[in-house]
Amino acid sequence: MKVLHISTYKTGGAGIAAFRLHKGLQALGVESEFLYLNSEAGEIMRKAAPAPPPPLPLYRRVWSKYLNKVLRPSNQSKESSKKEEVIDGNFEAFTSPVSIYDITLHPAYQSADIVNLHWVSDFLDYPTFFERNNKPLIWTLHDMNPFQGGFHYQGDALSNSHLADMDLKYLEIKQAALSSAKNIHIVALSKWILEISSKSTVFRSFSHSLIPNGIDPYLFKPLDKAFSRQVLGLPKDKKIVLFISEKLSVYRKGFDLLLKMVDSFKGHKNLVFCAVGTYNSEQQNNVVYLNAIQDERLIPIVYSACDVFVVPSREDNLPNVMLEALACGTPVVATPVGGIPDAIIQDYNGILAKDTSPESLSEALQLFFDRQGSWSEEKIREDFLSKYAADKQALAYLDLYQESLTSAKDLPAKHKSALV
Repeated sequence: MKVLHISTYKTGGAGIAAFRLHKGLQALGVESEFLYLNSEAGEIMRKAAPAPPPPLPLYRRVWSKYLNKVLRPSNQSKESSKKEEVIDGNFEAFTSPVSIYDITLHPAYQSADIVNLHWVSDFLDYPTFFERNNKPLIWTLHDMNPFQGGFHYQGDALSNSHLADMDLKYLEIKQAALSSAKNIHIVALSKWILEISSKSTVFRSFSHSLIPNGIDPYLFKPLDKAFSRQVLGLPKDKKIVLFISEKLSVYRKGFDLLLKMVDSFKGHKNLVFCAVGTYNSEQQNNVVYLNAIQDERLIPIVYSACDVFVVPSREDNLPNVMLEALACGTPVVATPVGGIPDAIIQDYNGILAKDTSPESLSEALQLFFDRQGSWSEEKIREDFLSKYAADKQALAYLDLYQESLTSAKDLPAKHKSALV
């Protein structure tokens, strides 16, 4: 069996999770390949430009120029020379289902037995891919975009109503492209996205499975707290609250909510808030900023240095950082949104706030410190290992691949034409 994973990026939460699955399958001896959008792959898959129309006869060219000059309104030429209008709004991502790439042209696709799609926005061209695809497909949902229009989370759709028409247009393109698709199986990372996807107009006709992301337990493991703080230059004698996001400015991730929590704990002199990620705004004096850490081998040191990890997301699926913290035996205080409640057992490996308000988050954090002696690093890690270890995820996908390949062989003859 040869598996091909397709992702727009190798970086970012979705890209990292996809690549980890690829490596986990390789560790099991599976022939797995990872295709992402870079300059070399892009050139191979770039769709050929349509051939230009044949030139008009000379008399028709002269007559056409004359008519354009005489009959066209003066402002039309100005409008036609404008570039395509930029999509503007207050959102994290708004992506088109149409791209300039034909993934089926790539040798890695052509040699694969089964294809696992991941976060494929700005890469997958829905109309051509699903018309030409001849492989069984597994589609892992890292966010809501595959079964929505252009937005990736519902909050952005609600706050950008001026893009509703375009959002609907994109949704209709996806529905049309997938209307006759067969042998597609959807994988949800969380119960939250499983429920929404299975009821969506785009994916409700496809089978779904729940397989959470896996984390390498040999990389992400508890380390000595004193050593970890020394490496990072963090105080040894204070309680440390940690927040991590690739970009601290992403509204959905709730860093602004964390900063309001910081304000509510100003009187606690033995408490330090620490943030990891890129940040372009003015930095608060009472927060330690460690910037972005690219080498994931250093991330377990950060988790081990802190007392509690905070996930103040307004919307989220199953954050990698939450699972990484649990792998390191670090308890989590989080909002009760998306797939976060799947992993957090109240008063065992963390505390869920009542809602996404900074007041509720501050209350949950205070409750955590009030119960400081009740958290067990060993038990938190033990629960993680039973649910989210990388090998468990890889084995679950391997079973699913085998089932999908069997289903492809058993398809009725009238549907096999799409898979040959």
